[in-house]
Amino acid sequence: MSFYLDNEVRKITSPIILRVGEREINFENGEALSEHCLEKRYAIDAITAQDNRIVITLKDGVTSPNPDGIRHTDMGIAH
Repeated sequence: MSFYLDNEVRKITSPIILRVGEREINFENGEALSEHCLEKRYAIDAITAQDNRIVITLKDGVTSPNPDGIRHTDMGIAH
């Protein structure tokens, strides 16, 4: 199963830093981020700005079947 941030992030035109645990992943914009596959389900913990970039911090341990801001695909079908 693959997990992605919701398509609304495509509207972000600024550079983005995605923080997942200790990792930081840089994206040119929201369109690039929306295509990035996450290895498991996360929830958005915070959205902030830092040095002219949008910073999206994800938190681990989400147990809800449909956490806000995350969609998953199973056999190519978005849920």
